[in-house]
Amino acid sequence: MSEDDVKKGDNPETPPQVETVPKSQYTKEKQGLLTDVTAKRERIRQLETENQQLKASQFQVDSEDLSEAEKKLYNMNEQLIKDRATLDKEKSEHAEERRKAQAKTLAS
Repeated sequence: MSEDDVKKGDNPETPPQVETVPKSQYTKEKQGLLTDVTAKRERIRQLETENQQLKASQFQVDSEDLSEAEKKLYNMNEQLIKDRATLDKEKSEHAEERRKAQAKTLAS
């Protein structure tokens, strides 16, 4: 290595200067980080619980909507059955009237 390659303060023979931190400051910082981590974990648990509750309520709403839809479908089916019975009755009455009319025509 030439002197040009060695930059000011970059002497390979001397170890780099490391800033030392008092143990009490390190302990406080570590405790602060642990407190932050604990708070974040608690928040995650809280959010997971809220998420599960929302999913459960969503399912409950979907079930209620489904139940309401089933009731409507049942009522529509009942109405369709009644309409079909009325139509069949009217059709048979019309057929009876045609037979009577044909019988009168043939009798005349």
